[in-house]
Amino acid sequence: MAFKSRFSVIINPNAINDQQAAVDYYNSKRKGLGTRFYKEFKKAIKTLTTNPFFQVYYDSIRCYKINKFPYLIHFFVEEQ
Repeated sequence: MAFKSRFSVIINPNAINDQQAAVDYYNSKRKGLGTRFYKEFKKAIKTLTTNPFFQVYYDSIRCYKINKFPYLIHFFVEEQ
């Protein structure tokens, strides 16, 4: 039986503001596009709860590209 680790994702309030600004921007470009972006964002966060070990871009900061949008989630992994 395979065991899947779960990691906690803590989103910085500034990142929440950035995410909302992106939703608003995409909605201003085309109706419903912001909703699509938000769904892809949530999928990305879910992915990070099971596998946060993506490429390190600088220092200890990792990035994960949101599918279908030119948007990167910047994050770090705190191992206990």
